Amino acid sequence: MARYIRERDWCDTPLGAIGSWPPSLKTTLGLALEMREPAAVAWGPACRLLYNDGYATLMGHRHPVGLGRPFAEVWPEIFEELRPRIEAVLSGATQALDGRLPDLAGPGNSVSRPEVVASWTPIRLESGAVGGFLSLGVDTTARHRTEQALEASEERHRLILESALDYAIFTIDADGIVTSWPAGAQAVFGWSEAEMIGQDVAITFTPEDRANEAPQRERDEARRHGVATNTRWHLRKDERRIFIEGSVRRLRSSGSSDGHGFIKIGADVTKRREAEKRLRDNRRRLRSVVEGIPQLIWRAALGGEWTWASPQWGKYTGQKGALSHGFGWLAALHPDDRGPALEGWRNADGSSYLDMETRLYDAGEGRYRWFQSRALPIRDETGRIIEWLGTSTDVDDMRQLQERQTLLLAELQHRTRNLLGVVRAMADRTAAGANSLEAFLPPFRERLAALSRINGLLSKLEHGERVTFDTLILTELGARGALEDVGGRIVLDGPADVRLRSASVQTFALAIHELATNAVKYGALAAPDGRLSVRWRADLNEAGARRLHVEWIESGVPNVPAPDAPPRGGGYGRLLIERSLPYQLHAAVAYELSEGGVRCTIDLPLGSSRQRGDTQ
Repeated sequence: MARYIRERDWCDTPLGAIGSWPPSLKTTLGLALEMREPAAVAWGPACRLLYNDGYATLMGHRHPVGLGRPFAEVWPEIFEELRPRIEAVLSGATQALDGRLPDLAGPGNSVSRPEVVASWTPIRLESGAVGGFLSLGVDTTARHRTEQALEASEERHRLILESALDYAIFTIDADGIVTSWPAGAQAVFGWSEAEMIGQDVAITFTPEDRANEAPQRERDEARRHGVATNTRWHLRKDERRIFIEGSVRRLRSSGSSDGHGFIKIGADVTKRREAEKRLRDNRRRLRSVVEGIPQLIWRAALGGEWTWASPQWGKYTGQKGALSHGFGWLAALHPDDRGPALEGWRNADGSSYLDMETRLYDAGEGRYRWFQSRALPIRDETGRIIEWLGTSTDVDDMRQLQERQTLLLAELQHRTRNLLGVVRAMADRTAAGANSLEAFLPPFRERLAALSRINGLLSKLEHGERVTFDTLILTELGARGALEDVGGRIVLDGPADVRLRSASVQTFALAIHELATNAVKYGALAAPDGRLSVRWRADLNEAGARRLHVEWIESGVPNVPAPDAPPRGGGYGRLLIERSLPYQLHAAVAYELSEGGVRCTIDLPLGSSRQRGDTQ
C-alpha cells in the first residue's frame, strides 16, 4: 500500500499532490503503513480514506476503488450510524467502536461481515485544528463465525435497508430479472418498484450496450470472479443518459435457476463527470492561453525557488524541462543582474507585487534582451503566502524606443535653440538694414519663409536621413518661381547624394536663400539675358575630411555696381555669407560682384570620409 500510494497521481483529487500534504498527515500515514494491524487515516471534512495492507484486506471489493474516496462512499451502509462518532472525533474527541463491517464477499475474500474493534484518534494540524483521524482496528471475526452464518440470509435485506437514496442498490436473479427495487434505485433511474420488479435489467442499459450483450457479459464476469465493474452510461425512464459508477456482486439465492443472484450497487456520477469534463476543458483552455501569450510565465516558492516554467521560457532561454527549477532560472539572466534579482526576492514580503527588470538570454538570437518580471503572491484561506505567480515581458524594444526618444528630444531642443538663435540674428541684421517697419517686414517674412521651408524638409526625413544639397537648391529656386528656368537660363550641375550636416542646414539654407533672392530681384534672373550657373562637388581635403564646394555664378546682368558699392539686398545676405558661414560652419567663402553679375564660392565641411557625408 505504501508503494501504491506513493506511485499514484493525486494531483487531480481533492487531496492534491503528495508534496502538498500537511506534515501531520504524512507522519501519521507513514506510521499507519508500517503497522500490520488494520490502520487507516480519514482526512478532511469528507474523511477521505488512506490505509495500509491490513485495512485493505478488510475493504474487500471496495479496494482499491475506495482509496482516497470519502468514508460515506466507501462505507455507505454504516455511515449514518457512525456519523455522530465521526463528528465527535473531528471535534477532537477520541472514539472507541465495536461493530460489524458490511459484507466483503468478493475475489480473494472468504470472510463475510467481519467484526472489528477500533479506536479513532484525532490528527491535528500545525494550527491545532483537527485535520482528520487515525483508525486502528482489530478483526474479531473469528469470534463470530457462527453468528455471521446466521446473518448471511439477511445480507441482501440489510444492504438494501442501509443504502443511501443517492445510490442505486438492487438485486437481480441469474437471468437478469429485477427481484428488488428500493427507493435509491427509483431515485436514480426513475422507474417505480412496481414498474421494475420482474423486468429485465437490460432496460437500464443503453441500446449500444444491449446490442453488445453487455448485461449478459457483466453477469458472466461476476459469476467467474465474484464481482464485475458496472461503470458505464445507463438510461433513465425519461431516456436521459446518466453515468453510473458501481459494481455487480454475486449473491447466493435459492430462488434463481443456477443458485446465484446478483446485487448491483451504483451511484449516479453524471454531474461529477460533467464537472470533471468542464475542469479538463478549462485546464486545456488555460494551458492554451498560457502557452499562447507572448509573456514567459512561471511559479515560484518563497525566496524565489521556481517550481514551474511555461514552455515559452524553455523555448526562449533554452532551459528545457526542469532546468529552470529551484534557482536554475538564474543561469538565464545576465551575470550582472543575478545579484539584484536575488536581492529583490529577499525583499519580497508579499506586501506588494515583485517587480524587477533584468536581461534574459535569447537562445535564438544569442544575445541578452531586457525583460520586466512581475509576480503576485498567492495566498491560502488563512492569508499565508503559498507561492508566487509571475510573468516576464520583453521590454527591450520599448527601452530602445525610450532611449531614442531621449536622443530625439535632446536633438529637438538643440535644433530649437539653434533656430531661435538664427531667427534672432536674422531679425537683428534685417532691422539694421531697414529704416522703417515697412522696409523691415517684407525681407524678414521672406527669410522666415526660407527657414520654414528648410525645417519642413527636416521634419519629413526619417531617422538618420539628411537634407541633400540638390534638394535644398531646388526648394529655394521653387520658392522664387524659378524652377521652370532650370535647364535653360539656370544650369545645375553636381551629384545628387551630397548630404548636409543637420547642424549646418539652417544657416546654409539662409545663405542660398539670400543668393536666390538677390538673383531674382536684382541679378541674373531679373535680367532678360541673365544666366545662373550653380555647380557643386564633394572633395576630400588633405586631412581626409569631406567638404562641399559650391560655385554660384551669375552672368548677363547689366549695370553691375562697382566692387566698392553697397551690396544689394540691404547687405544682410552678403554679411551672412562672408561672416556667419565662416564663423558658424567653418566655411571658406568668396563673394564678389564682377562683370556680368555675382560670383560666390562656398567651401564647407561635410564630415569624414567614413561618414559618407552623414555627419552629426
